[in-house]
Amino acid sequence: MDRLVNLERDRIVGVKLACEMLGLKRSTFFDKQNPRSVRFDPGFPKRIRLSSRRVGWLLSELEMWISRRIEDRSAH
Repeated sequence: MDRLVNLERDRIVGVKLACEMLGLKRSTFFDKQNPRSVRFDPGFPKRIRLSSRRVGWLLSELEMWISRRIEDRSAH
């Protein structure tokens, strides 16, 4: 059973689902990964190249990023 939980948390999701999870528009989502953008967030989950034209993100890393935002909110 633990293996199934780990597989789900290590699932790779595409940009559409990642944006929906985070409540971000696609442009903002990519700006958070771009060091040249004013919206850049160095703690933002890194993409995983799946093929020459496809990338994804680990579900577990997206969930951790959300958790950190919640913790930051609680600290203030």
